[in-house]
Amino acid sequence: MRYFRFLVSSIIGFLLFTLIVSAQTSSFRLQPFLSGLSSPLLTTNARDGSKRLFVVQQGGIIKVVQPSSNVATDFLNITPKVLCCGERGLLGLAFHPQFTSNGYFFVNYTRIGDGATVIARYKTTDNTNALGDPNSERIVLVIPQPFANHNGGMIEFGPDGYLYIGMGDGGSANDPQNNAQNINSLLGKFLRITPDVSGNNANPAYTVPTDLCRLLHGRDLDVV
Repeated sequence: MRYFRFLVSSIIGFLLFTLIVSAQTSSFRLQPFLSGLSSPLLTTNARDGSKRLFVVQQGGIIKVVQPSSNVATDFLNITPKVLCCGERGLLGLAFHPQFTSNGYFFVNYTRIGDGATVIARYKTTDNTNALGDPNSERIVLVIPQPFANHNGGMIEFGPDGYLYIGMGDGGSANDPQNNAQNINSLLGKFLRITPDVSGNNANPAYTVPTDLCRLLHGRDLDVV
């Protein structure tokens, strides 16, 4: 046992010595990567092989950065639609798994006027997928917000192909409306939907995944 303890102590001591020497002989220097951004809150990519970075700015502009560049240009500007700031604004961005072929991407923003959460689908201007078309909006889901905070905002496609939406409890403090505990409210939940990407706007904007359990006396709910 004493030999084992000695061996462990020796190994730990050697590792600590190695780390100290490495820290003394290595130098690190931070340098800016992007400048000129305004309230950035998410950096993501389209998983399309382009290696572009997309930066979501809370005021309503999505910036794009090309590989080997540190200059950000506008990919989509929807500032006239977006109520900012505080805990409101353009809060989420997710690219469809078939973005390369269909050009669809989705955003989560707080709507100007009434402060409701909007999940909307947009499309790029052409098959190069270089630029988002601000006139291509199709609203997928609108969720009223009772207060100005706790909007949530993150959206992402899962490996199952469904769109997941993170909703806050609607705000004030301590969830006074008890939304998170109310199965009939979409606030305070993770939502899961299948958004329509058929290109036919006569179809429903989204459907509820068929593998959901039937809850609450057989009522189908679009929540996980």
